[in-house]
Amino acid sequence: MSRAATILRNVSSNWVGFAVNALVTLLLTPFVLRELGEARYGVWILTSSVIGYYGFLDLGFRGGVTQYLTRYLAVRDHRRANECLSSAVVAFSLFGAFLVFLSMGAAHVAPHVFNFPRELESESFWCILIVGLSSAIQFTFFPFAAVFPATQRFDLANLIGIGTRLLTAGGIFVALIKDYGLIGVSLATCGASLVDYLIRWRVALRLVPGLKISWRLARLDRLREIASFGAWNFLISVNTYAYEHMPAILIGAFMPIAAVGHYALATGLLRSVNSVLSPVGRVLYPAAVELHAMGDSDGLQRLYHKGSRLLILVMIPVVLTAMFWAEDFYRLWIGEKYLGGTDFHSVALLLQILLISTITGHTSNIAAQVLSGSGYIRVLSIVLMGGSIINLTISLILIHYYGLAGVAASTAIASIIVNFFIIPMLAQKLVSLSIKDFFCSACVRPVAVAVLLVVLMTCIRLAGKPSSWFDLIFQGVGAVMGSIVVVLGVGVTTDERHRFLVHPLARLRDKVRAGLEATGY
Repeated sequence: MSRAATILRNVSSNWVGFAVNALVTLLLTPFVLRELGEARYGVWILTSSVIGYYGFLDLGFRGGVTQYLTRYLAVRDHRRANECLSSAVVAFSLFGAFLVFLSMGAAHVAPHVFNFPRELESESFWCILIVGLSSAIQFTFFPFAAVFPATQRFDLANLIGIGTRLLTAGGIFVALIKDYGLIGVSLATCGASLVDYLIRWRVALRLVPGLKISWRLARLDRLREIASFGAWNFLISVNTYAYEHMPAILIGAFMPIAAVGHYALATGLLRSVNSVLSPVGRVLYPAAVELHAMGDSDGLQRLYHKGSRLLILVMIPVVLTAMFWAEDFYRLWIGEKYLGGTDFHSVALLLQILLISTITGHTSNIAAQVLSGSGYIRVLSIVLMGGSIINLTISLILIHYYGLAGVAASTAIASIIVNFFIIPMLAQKLVSLSIKDFFCSACVRPVAVAVLLVVLMTCIRLAGKPSSWFDLIFQGVGAVMGSIVVVLGVGVTTDERHRFLVHPLARLRDKVRAGLEATGY
């Protein structure tokens, strides 16, 4: 399979996985809330939040394992790949052992720290202990999960994830129907997670038959290189977390507390938009690592150009749809009050300003993946942390003059500086990826698509303001269908259209026809 076909397969499977997870969450959450009750549901959410911080305790080792395992498998250095994986298993087993004790402590302390009802203290203890022990076990198996991105088999990883997500939903449903309560939900969730990692372990060993895991293969120098990459990757994760949550802290310090919730209505939808786009960049990272390890600079440049064009072509319809219909969506969802009927700026306006950061961020996303995949994680980390400092500095100035709009504008300005200027320049300097060639190859067609879509969506908007969810969905479907036509007609080349659309559809038609003839129809 060609690299382009592999990337499209991985992106598609990521979207399917995201859609299934979103659908299950949408359908399951009201049922769980109703069956558990508000208090027990609050304990469950708090447990998930507390245990979720365990992810920070690996200090970036996960990213380091993925980086070097991908690199060694790309050049078929199975000796170092085995050493890398064995060293990671030893390290993560130690992490897991530490988390066992941490979970026991958290289970004992939590009822005294948080305001749990007395009748729920026993359940909350077991809930935190079960979920914490499950996370500790998952840490031990994580290195095997790194095999999937290292071999660019996101499709298999998503297939396993979808299966176990459905298994989790089924287990929770049965547990609540049988009235097993919070402990039943915890056991169902953790049991499905354990099944998930056991399957990944077995499939990973089949994907790379030459892999051998032994404590005798663990090497201190492998751990050092994993840790050296992982430490900077950890700083990027911390920076991302701070970048997302700092505005709320800043708003809470300088504005009425109600402004925090008002701003969150905009950032919540922004996260949903970004979650649709993030699967594209995520699958290109291991490809960048592989190409750099093989010394294929031409392939790295093609990946940069074509990957960026693909991401921008996906981004433009999503962002323009959000911009054009943000006000209508919020009006139907939460009412006119949040569109200018309060002391704060319209939530729709805040989202539209924040979407500028989505445009600039995803335009340079592939450049960041290439820099990280090429080993320039330290430089990238410093630049991103600098962007957060710029954002904070400008926010401190603008919040006094423009309130919430000033905070949103600060995010957009910092993103423009870092993502639109600094990261592409670094890619040109460190990996010899020309900015001029990038704009010619990756941006000309998307800009033409953007112009046509602005005209199309303006025409759809002239039909009138949606007065119901049906009207909004109807206009949205029109925008989506028009976007598909414009992207396929203008955004991709004739060769790409034939390779990835016409020819696959022709093969599917021939298979259907052959099947019908075989059955006598």
